[in-house]
Amino acid sequence: MSDPITFSFRNENDELTVDLYSHWGGRDACVTLANALNAARPRFDDPTYATRIAICAIIDDSSSDDETGFGFSASRGEFVAFETIIVDWARSTVTFADTREPNYANETTVSIDDFIAIADDLVI
Repeated sequence: MSDPITFSFRNENDELTVDLYSHWGGRDACVTLANALNAARPRFDDPTYATRIAICAIIDDSSSDDETGFGFSASRGEFVAFETIIVDWARSTVTFADTREPNYANETTVSIDDFIAIADDLVI
């Protein structure tokens, strides 16, 4: 059984996000993303590089030979039908959105720094 999660990265332009789908790792997604954000911290002022660093950190331990590892997309917020964690560089926030809920009813937003501080205690 899969454990999917989507990590979305939004720049100053709210229209598009860069989405990284992971077939596995949903249960550990918060710790994985917190570690990736820590790796990207030196480039928080440059969202293009910060996104690249974070994505590389997330996929670092995976094999490129796996058929069900990761996938990339660009979207206008039309997320796939499972949990999504959105990093918004312009607002310095992380948002949890369960896209199975109508209008993302259970959406929660915290600052990036708060997210990193509490990631070990979060399970989505």
